[in-house]
Amino acid sequence: MSDASKSAGTAQIIEREVVHDGFSRFERVKVRQRRRDGREQVVNREFQHRGDAVAVLPYDPDRRTGILVRQLRVPLVAREDGTEFLVEVPAGHLERGEDAAETARREAEEEAGLSLKDLDHIADVFPSPGMITEKLLLFLGRYSVEERTSDGGGLPHEGEDIEVLEWPLAKMAEAVRSGEIMDAKTVILIQALMLKKPELFGS
Repeated sequence: MSDASKSAGTAQIIEREVVHDGFSRFERVKVRQRRRDGREQVVNREFQHRGDAVAVLPYDPDRRTGILVRQLRVPLVAREDGTEFLVEVPAGHLERGEDAAETARREAEEEAGLSLKDLDHIADVFPSPGMITEKLLLFLGRYSVEERTSDGGGLPHEGEDIEVLEWPLAKMAEAVRSGEIMDAKTVILIQALMLKKPELFGS
């Protein structure tokens, strides 16, 4: 029997403790798991409980450009290796009951000054399932010069200070290859656009 054909075991939380409840909730849990071989085991884990989020890569097919943003990521400051600012696609949290496409449009407006209309849902992914409950809904969004409605930059009252970057799509692809772009959702969306519209990345 191949690994792919083996059925997964079952799991049940038997103890849970909230260790912090703020912007995110952190929990410590004890999980009873029935393994594929029939044996039972108990494992202890800590994880961050967060709501879902959206991300969108805006691209202009006529000019072969796309919009990215550059901003400070506070957890990376703690790495103390110089990785403090990331180049990313616009993204944000999905409020409970809110439509994901509308959230993507709102984030594009706030962060990049774009009024997006045409969105293409690409995938839903778990960015870090070993530690975070968050699911990320990914979109591509067409834009034109006329849909640049403001300078963007984020919301100052939320501590955002976002630099808006309009790059040739070919430059984005090269930044993924070279490792200049290190944000996972951004890598996924650029590569998704490369697969979907390879003609936009030529010289």
